[in-house]
Amino acid sequence: MSDCHENDKEYHRAYYLAHREEIIRKNTIRARENSDRVRAYHQEYRRLNSKKMKLYFQRYARKHRREKAEYLQRYWTEHKQELMAKQRAYAAKTRAHCMEIIAQRWGDAVPRCRFDTLPENHPLRHAPCYGKLQADHMNGDGAKDRRNFYCAVASGKRGVEDLRVLCRLHQLWNQQY
Repeated sequence: MSDCHENDKEYHRAYYLAHREEIIRKNTIRARENSDRVRAYHQEYRRLNSKKMKLYFQRYARKHRREKAEYLQRYWTEHKQELMAKQRAYAAKTRAHCMEIIAQRWGDAVPRCRFDTLPENHPLRHAPCYGKLQADHMNGDGAKDRRNFYCAVASGKRGVEDLRVLCRLHQLWNQQY
């Protein structure tokens, strides 16, 4: 009986190797056709078992707290440069998206310094642009928005009605001189 089982294994292995491309193609098509059904099943499962899953993950986190902390600390020290590069890239991408959203509010396809929105008689209104583009709070009070400002704008949690894009030089328009 074990010989028969071994022969079946060998037969299936040989069959797979001979028909590998066709099997992969059929499985890819099947996965594409059933992806909505599978996704719906997993969503329904999570909806029905969310409390049980939450309890399981809480217990696991408590039980393995020390090991997880040690692993994360070790991982951070080993991959610090990579992680910081990813963070910088993500922050730059989010900032650029935020600036595009603010520019679109003013009818611009790409961010540009909106020095034309400065007060009429202001001396900086006629100065050439200089420096990096920044988001300007027209009504002031930008200090309260510091934490996660770009993420909030990019995700739509913060409105852009009181924002505009200015260069570093024109950003000085509201400073006392």
